[in-house]
Amino acid sequence: MSRDELVKDMPCGMLKTMYSVTSTFFFDGDCGLCQWSAEKLDALTEDELAVKPAWAGEHSRTPPDVAQHISKYAVYVRSVDDHVDANANTGVVTTRDAERVIMLGHRAIGHCLIDYGASPPLKAAGYVLTCPPLSPLFAAIYRLVANNRHRLGPLVGVKACRIS
Repeated sequence: MSRDELVKDMPCGMLKTMYSVTSTFFFDGDCGLCQWSAEKLDALTEDELAVKPAWAGEHSRTPPDVAQHISKYAVYVRSVDDHVDANANTGVVTTRDAERVIMLGHRAIGHCLIDYGASPPLKAAGYVLTCPPLSPLFAAIYRLVANNRHRLGPLVGVKACRIS
């Protein structure tokens, strides 16, 4: 059963819940280091995670809530859609609005690993990245790398960012 279509059945068929989870990790499409890093993250995660470039600007097809952050942060968007609860005994069907959660920077990376890490050690690494006592340290490291990405790209063999 995939993450995209999860169906839970309670005993005796009393309650059936159907929903789909869509998760996308966005990286700055103008940044070579960001693309290189996103490719590494994609290799470390399960196929259900979409990894896509994003651009800021009014002519971009990037979702506005992603575009406003993408020049400074990687963005992880987790959307839960199509909530339907049907009680077989009463015939009552309840629908709920979609839930959209956005995480930025080191938290985006950590939650991608928690949700989609290809192995238990990778999931554990995600928990470490988002652990409250350590989170400020990882936020500072993320900011240091992000602020110097135009200098760091050549160290991993990619072209420098178009932004500096």
